[in-house]
Amino acid sequence: MLKSSDKRKIESYIQKIIDGLMKDTKDSIASGMSDKQVIERITKATVNKFTPESKMIMSSVYNMMMDDTLASSLFQDPENKTAFYQMDILKDLNSKFVFEVPDKIDFQESKRELENWIKGGSIAVVVIGGVVSIKFRRFIPVGISLAVVLAAIMGMIINNNSKKGSKTDISFLVSEYLNSVQESLLAWIDTIESYYDEQIEQLKKGMNA
Repeated sequence: MLKSSDKRKIESYIQKIIDGLMKDTKDSIASGMSDKQVIERITKATVNKFTPESKMIMSSVYNMMMDDTLASSLFQDPENKTAFYQMDILKDLNSKFVFEVPDKIDFQESKRELENWIKGGSIAVVVIGGVVSIKFRRFIPVGISLAVVLAAIMGMIINNNSKKGSKTDISFLVSEYLNSVQESLLAWIDTIESYYDEQIEQLKKGMNA
């Protein structure tokens, strides 16, 4: 599991990117862009920014946890350390997610794809106070596209707001979107932590104590 100090570093890094995207949104609104243009711009910018960043964040999370694992007395044993490296947990994690950015970003189409993952039990969605949080299941199925997830969140927020029957301020809608992206990424990191811990527990069984 991540140390509290390491988790704060990751959270601060994500927050910095979110703040930059929100500033870009305010600049876009001030320039006179239509609501539709702003939505399309911020969705594309978020997907283009966070999809590759997610892979880097995952590697950072893994490296932080790896350092803690290898610092423990159990892994001072050369055979145990070798067994850890042979597991190659990072390679396993990388194989489970798609980090490519699609040529066309369609948040409504992405929403439909996300709904299929929800039906299949791969992902759960929690909506609290307008914030959509995407929860990845602990078993982490192969082939989940983070770009699709990030785009789908916008589709869900637009649909949720349209049901209210009144026009939503574009700045508020984008704020909801970015808050939801942030919450979903933090939930994703929790999943990575849990998966890593489970793999280490399995590895420890039968090791040289």
